[in-house]
Amino acid sequence: MSCPTSVMDELNRIFLAYDEYRIIVCTICQFAVVPSQTEHHLRKHHSRLTHQQRRIVAQKVQSLPQLALVESDMIYPRPDQPPINTLPIFFDRLKCIGKHEDGNACRYMCRTITGIQKHCKDEHGWINIQKRGRDARDKQVHSENRL
Repeated sequence: MSCPTSVMDELNRIFLAYDEYRIIVCTICQFAVVPSQTEHHLRKHHSRLTHQQRRIVAQKVQSLPQLALVESDMIYPRPDQPPINTLPIFFDRLKCIGKHEDGNACRYMCRTITGIQKHCKDEHGWINIQKRGRDARDKQVHSENRL
């Protein structure tokens, strides 16, 4: 299947590949995208592209051999390396302290409590023992108002 020039222009305008990290970065959204999520990303954030353009761009991205196919295959920069220049730097991240089945430390990070809870539940089988709402036993007992 040949790729129309306009679609290749869109691919090069939107995404920048970093072979050393095995990722592509959406330069508009400043977000690393796993190839399997390319079409979803385009549909959600770049809806001006037609369905056919999104599909062709996604197929082209998935055919790039140097990219990680799943998030766990991505290579993260070492702490002594400079940051990836098209990605923003956040200082409010939450890092998973779990371990994988092979004993290696999990490197997942996100910026929301619900995101880290979902990750820990899905990937590490974590169970939240805290239920919704406050524990009524923690409330202070107040005396009744009297005149």
